[in-house]
Amino acid sequence: MELLRQHPEACLEVDEIRSPVDWRSVLLQRVYEEIAGASERQRVTDLVVGEAEPALPASVARYLRRREHIVAYRLRIHERTGRYERSEPSVPEV
Repeated sequence: MELLRQHPEACLEVDEIRSPVDWRSVLLQRVYEEIAGASERQRVTDLVVGEAEPALPASVARYLRRREHIVAYRLRIHERTGRYERSEPSVPEV
């Protein structure tokens, strides 16, 4: 969190690799932004801890009893790019 606070503009890359000829990659340019408003922060922490529709399984959320230690944030996406490689299945010659 400290690193994101110091450098809020960063990128996030997600890759799915099935083989050297079957993969895809997504790159997001985004800005880290902490949620400061009391009502919105309450709504977000309710989702994490499980007061509404929980984002975490109950087995994990129950350990987050001290809400003041939860950092609520969003990632504002500015740019989205991606690449992929898909090999066509070879057809045997007859």
